[in-house]
Amino acid sequence: MKLAPRRIGARSRRVARWVGVMAGAVGLISATPGVGNATGRTTAAVAATVTYTTTTNWGYGLQAEVTITPSATVTQWTLEFDAADQQTLTFAAYAGSTQTGRHVTLTNRSFNGTISAGSTLHLAVQFTNPASTDVPPPRFVFNGQATAYTPSPYIVVSADKPTVPESGSSTVSVKLSQPPTTNSVITVGSGSAAPIQATPAQLTFTPTDWDVPQTITLTSPRDADTTNQTTYIWLQQQSGRPFYATDVLFATQLDDSNTTVTPQAVTAYPTCRVQALTYNPGFTVTVTIVNTTAAPVSGWTIRFTLPTAATVSTTFNGVLTRDGTVGTITPQPWNTTIRAGGQTYPGFTGSAAPFTPPSAFTLDGRPCTAV
Repeated sequence: MKLAPRRIGARSRRVARWVGVMAGAVGLISATPGVGNATGRTTAAVAATVTYTTTTNWGYGLQAEVTITPSATVTQWTLEFDAADQQTLTFAAYAGSTQTGRHVTLTNRSFNGTISAGSTLHLAVQFTNPASTDVPPPRFVFNGQATAYTPSPYIVVSADKPTVPESGSSTVSVKLSQPPTTNSVITVGSGSAAPIQATPAQLTFTPTDWDVPQTITLTSPRDADTTNQTTYIWLQQQSGRPFYATDVLFATQLDDSNTTVTPQAVTAYPTCRVQALTYNPGFTVTVTIVNTTAAPVSGWTIRFTLPTAATVSTTFNGVLTRDGTVGTITPQPWNTTIRAGGQTYPGFTGSAAPFTPPSAFTLDGRPCTAV
């Protein structure tokens, strides 16, 4: 019995053409070197979405919030990144932490190792920031894999530590790291002390001129003293989107009377300054040792009063020991010697209840100056 040929309807012909097109596409992808697994590699490579936002910046230190949203459920994790030049991690909330050079590694605590896919874990980190930079980390690595991460916007300045001659002026240029979606107004502080004033009072950047430098003029009227003085000038976003991290200028007046006094750059002994940030019951202490002598200094010792109720949680750029109420910081191998004109920044974080922060700091038996 001979069967009649089956008619192929319009729908069947469309399906046949679709299958043929898809087969051709698969053949094209398979024949293209390196493309066949591209989608798989991209999905596997992005292990998490990470954000980093500077929440507080006081010039010589900053705090930032870090969030992690993994693509798949994890039961333990590590997060790695490189901090900006000279930044030292002093505290990490809800994470273990280590730092080698600029490389920082955060690890889970016993209570937050498991993060479900799509859930977000919030962390906080704190750094000393002697270079006064607000540049965020360039990238993050989660459990050894790349992450989806976009550096947060920040204010770009030509000099974080400008100098201004007494009875004279100097300028600093300012721009943004990324274009705003709306006009962004940056307020310019007038200075924390009289020696230096900044103008104008605000700068406005638009979505089209965000990368065109605008100028801040710093002026320093003559005063009666004979010393250099430093003032803090804050650059803060007043309005606009997105959020730009606050920057701080440390502007130093170069006193014109210094030609008649002993130059500060050459002294018999190194000098030290102590910055103690207190947030009851916690504290962060940073000691700046400046070798103002004409020759390298080999070896140094910081001593201070460490109250009985105080405990130290982290130490950076030095080795801290205590004997009763006496705390001692000695150098690490890499900062034992300080070149002439060089600096190092040892310090520590801790807490005290009842709240009594450390005090009476000395460098090799000579008092340090509180700032």
